[in-house]
Amino acid sequence: MKRISLYSGIPVLSLLSLFFLLALLGCSSCTKPTTAKLVGRVVLTNDSGDPLLDPVDFAGVTIALYAPAVLDTTIVRLNTKYPQIGVTISQETEFDHRGEEPLKLTTSGADGSFDLEEITPGAYNLAFISPQWGVRYICGLSLEAGQEMDLGSLELFPVTILGTYHSEDVVFKRDHCYFIGETASFTGTVTIQPGSRIYMGPGSSFKAYGGFITVEASDINDAWRILPAREAFTTSALELGPDDYFGGLELRGEDSRLQGGIVRYFANTVGVFNDYCVVNNMLMQHGNTGLSILQGNASISNVITADCANMGFQLFSSQPGPFDVSSCVFMNQGYGISISIIGDFDINNNYFYNSRFGVANLTCSGSITHNEFEHGMIDVHQGSGNEIIAYNKFYYSTRWTIRPLGTMQINYNDFYRTAQYFVVIRQNDAPPYYTYVYDDVDATNNYWLPANVDDYLLDGTDNPNYPPGQECGYYVIHQPRRFTPVPGAGIQ
Repeated sequence: MKRISLYSGIPVLSLLSLFFLLALLGCSSCTKPTTAKLVGRVVLTNDSGDPLLDPVDFAGVTIALYAPAVLDTTIVRLNTKYPQIGVTISQETEFDHRGEEPLKLTTSGADGSFDLEEITPGAYNLAFISPQWGVRYICGLSLEAGQEMDLGSLELFPVTILGTYHSEDVVFKRDHCYFIGETASFTGTVTIQPGSRIYMGPGSSFKAYGGFITVEASDINDAWRILPAREAFTTSALELGPDDYFGGLELRGEDSRLQGGIVRYFANTVGVFNDYCVVNNMLMQHGNTGLSILQGNASISNVITADCANMGFQLFSSQPGPFDVSSCVFMNQGYGISISIIGDFDINNNYFYNSRFGVANLTCSGSITHNEFEHGMIDVHQGSGNEIIAYNKFYYSTRWTIRPLGTMQINYNDFYRTAQYFVVIRQNDAPPYYTYVYDDVDATNNYWLPANVDDYLLDGTDNPNYPPGQECGYYVIHQPRRFTPVPGAGIQ
């Protein structure tokens, strides 16, 4: 019987070539890089004027690779919906290398060069750390499989340690690090450049008695920072607590401009003690009171204050004149804004989230317009005076939305949900059930989502529920009412 070969008619040389090609292709697939690599060079520059700080070589700087910082989802949502208010947070604003363990570590060589190999593709932040040369970051790196990213050169400067008293002008330079171990007083002009870092010892305060000038960067990603000093050069994760917080920042000079900065972990407040101050493009987080205006008047805009145990802003002044607070975000604090001033106030285009009291005024008058309130216990808590509340959106209050005491006009707002009452003009939690106001409250031309509005207004219509002799003689007048949301209400 004749055998039939399966390879009949195919030259042996062609088969060998085919097998070789298949093997080559398979091998190429197996050896394709699946990780990435970072290379670069550190340059140590002594610009202090002290020759003793001249580097012998550029060795010994720690380079640490970190996963991205977790951004607050509420602020990200607001940044997306309302980019014109607050500031836009990012890896640059939120990353602190002390917050987590590094994924990879290396140190610079004598010529400053470094490399980090076998990096899983993804997004990262990079920290350069040296007790003598400070801290700098490169944030938002994105690496792909097989990529070798050359970061070029990065410059570090000598760390400056400051004492307790300074009569001369002081400049905090861009991309430099400074340490203040104990409370320091500055009687000359203080200038803070973008990108500078000031690390404060526990309980220490920064007191500026002369001018305080902050050079505003093009955006918050290049902000100057004041932070606690604890373990600033560590490569181990730690949690900063109240024992680590610095005391506060006090501005007592006449020329004070607070802009383009990040202040975190302060025991007291950022206090302003002058006739007039401009505050804008700031991020204040983790402290007692974010900003206190304790003497004059102020124009405040595009500030985020968050996680302050007491207040976001405290406006307290015996001087007549306007207070303007606009385009700010208040989150997770006792009071968003507490106001006790002689002059008028204008609070407009702000977002209040999860504050026990959104706006609380004591003895003053003003307007609260085009704001939005979400998940506060009481959104507007009036002490006395005359207030106009118009074109706001009240999404949800966990207790009361508005509690008037005095004269208040509530018109052209959107009221969506409340756990108890939208407007309360009588006490309901303990006898005697006295009345909060001395006249009817004008709450006409608002949009109320619930059809049964009277069930969410605590006023004279609720007298049958209270003991005789404790009736309320006043009412929340809500007719006419709108049946569609108010055009133009909310943040503009």
